Amino acid sequence: MEQIADQLSAFSADMAAQRDPPMGRHDMRIMMSAAPVAAFAKYVQSEEELLALLQESVAQNRRVLGGMQQASGDADPMRWSCGNRHG
Repeated sequence: MEQIADQLSAFSADMAAQRDPPMGRHDMRIMMSAAPVAAFAKYVQSEEELLALLQESVAQNRRVLGGMQQASGDADPMRWSCGNRHG
């Protein structure tokens, strides 16, 4: 088991080291042509749509959590917040 744990640890370190690989060279003439610009604009629009969905989801989930906390009589609204470890 220890050998497997060591291998997994080494593998995860290798993956973490490759998280931000160096940028490859680009031909800026091609990058600034209509097709790549349109594709990137679509990507940015998709990110904005995803962000809006996530923001609405978080707002809705906060409302649900608030109702749950109120129903449970919990006086500390941060007690059950993600990342807060005193709960």
